[in-house]
Amino acid sequence: TKQMVEIHEPVRLQVLIEAKNEVIGQIYERQAIIRELVGGGWILLGTIDPDTGEMYVFERGVGFVPWDPEKRDVPVFENSLSYYQEKHNPLPQILIRQPDEVEA
Repeated sequence: TKQMVEIHEPVRLQVLIEAKNEVIGQIYERQAIIRELVGGGWILLGTIDPDTGEMYVFERGVGFVPWDPEKRDVPVFENSLSYYQEKHNPLPQILIRQPDEVEA
């Protein structure tokens, strides 16, 4: 029997906080459990500056850095079976087209 971890990559919790980096940095320094979870890579942390709207991500060993998203096309498939069937290794993200109408 195959378990779900064999068909997808592990996922981490991503938290996005609207606050100044300085404030979140102070909390990070004071709270050991937050340092363990964020610093250990178990939780991915991002911030939105409430004044400017700029976004930052926390990089272990570096601190907050400006978010620079990678733009890429995401393949679209009609259904999950057409993509996952007979595949057992981790696969890149895709978009599964949603049906136009839901049957009642």
